[in-house]
Amino acid sequence: MREFYLSALVGLAATACLGTPDIPTNGTTGGAASQAGGGSAGTSVGTAGGGSGSSGSPTTAGSGGAPGTSGSASTGGGGGMMMTSGGTASSGGGGMANGGAGGTMGTSGTGGMAGAGGMMSEATLPPIRIDDVCGSLLSGNVCLHAGKPSDDGTPFPKSAPVMMGGTPGQTYMVKIHVRGVVEPTHVQGGTPGTPAQFVTGGQRYADGTNEVTYQQWRLTTTVPNQHYFLNVYTEGLSHVVHIIDYTQTIPIGGGSTVTLDVYDGNAHSISNTVNNPPLSLTGIPGSMMSGQFVQIDQAM
Repeated sequence: MREFYLSALVGLAATACLGTPDIPTNGTTGGAASQAGGGSAGTSVGTAGGGSGSSGSPTTAGSGGAPGTSGSASTGGGGGMMMTSGGTASSGGGGMANGGAGGTMGTSGTGGMAGAGGMMSEATLPPIRIDDVCGSLLSGNVCLHAGKPSDDGTPFPKSAPVMMGGTPGQTYMVKIHVRGVVEPTHVQGGTPGTPAQFVTGGQRYADGTNEVTYQQWRLTTTVPNQHYFLNVYTEGLSHVVHIIDYTQTIPIGGGSTVTLDVYDGNAHSISNTVNNPPLSLTGIPGSMMSGQFVQIDQAM
């Protein structure tokens, strides 16, 4: 029994010497060393409370807006829409959020080409007229061409060009109305129409011949390249004048130059005094100073 008490006393003494060891707590700094020698050190430094959160990953910058598509004819294309700003930063405990860079603005669309005009020019032939005005009257119902100082035998030319309307490259069948007071003439070759005074093609006689001194009235087109004599008669040539009043349909290209001209191989013409009263037509002006004339209009 005595030995039992001795053992118990020894155990209590040992406990009092060593003391109670400290117990480390997670989230604090390393455990304090025991006060008494022989005790083991506390555990290593604990992890900092709440640990630092990982930083948010920066989002990818927004891509640029798509370019606006080209507008349809006459309307410019709309500019590309602006993209939204970069994505929201990831949240991390204590991490610094890096916002994504803002998206760049899309390139504005290129404006569309203006539409072509819808209306084309009308296929019309402007009126054409030449007045071969008499200067001074001579004997035998003839007169000098205006501007001629004397009957010197020199040729007399006069012309009046106009431009056909319509679309270049397109040919139109145009009905013309030919009216006037003219002397008769002859030409070489050509194809007589209806009436026979209208001759397609052919050529005038050379200067110095009798035929060329009876003036030729002619219409010429550049598209197609063609000419028409307007006062060709089969009768013998003499000092007379006639009324011409007829229609013909001929091809004329859009944009063609159409020229009315008169050519006389000498300095005088037959005046519109040979008839009494002078010849005239209804609806258009008559002779100027007793001279000859031709007027061409597009017939409806």
